[in-house]
Amino acid sequence: MTKSNLLIIMMGLLIAAPAFGHVHLKYPEGGEHYMAGEQVMIRWEIEIPHDQKDWDLYFTTDGGTTWNTIIENLPVTDTSYQWVVPGVSTTHAKIKVVQDNNTGDYEDNSGEFTIGNATAARNDLLERNWKIYPNPSHGEDIHIVAAHPDHRQLQSIYLVDEAGRELWRGNASAEDWILPVPAHASGIYFLVVRYPREIRQQKLTIVSSQ
Repeated sequence: MTKSNLLIIMMGLLIAAPAFGHVHLKYPEGGEHYMAGEQVMIRWEIEIPHDQKDWDLYFTTDGGTTWNTIIENLPVTDTSYQWVVPGVSTTHAKIKVVQDNNTGDYEDNSGEFTIGNATAARNDLLERNWKIYPNPSHGEDIHIVAAHPDHRQLQSIYLVDEAGRELWRGNASAEDWILPVPAHASGIYFLVVRYPREIRQQKLTIVSSQ
């Protein structure tokens, strides 16, 4: 084989080879311990640029057997996302970031981390004399009234779904709130309240009226 033929073959291989892109999930790394309702900043970086469309984020509670969507179609310029830890208990949680490309996707996963004490925290707002009604809701807006000793130290109040996606946030300086319930919103949700030294939450059940 002549040098010219070898050069032509090598050039053809280079043209045919995909421009492999790489993404590195920086945080979480694995080994962390989070509480349900805690806010975690997921961070990642591009190691090799690619013909990219957007980012997708997923999490698992079973080590990667099944994956739940956190958010999809994040802009290419984003390299972080604030995630609310869902109300589950597991020692096998992981995060996955997917580099969604036009010519093939690439991903990186965290190691396993722990979400703890979620079960005990699911109903402790009612135990502290908060009023949350109706629960379950059959399409009605949900009324929330803070217990009098609690609202003065309240830092934030928000609603998340089982994947930890924030769906609603109330004014922390208020003493009561009305949570609008959209149609076709059936499912389990968690009302999360944050204090200076603790996070508490209440499980909400919404049954679609349609």
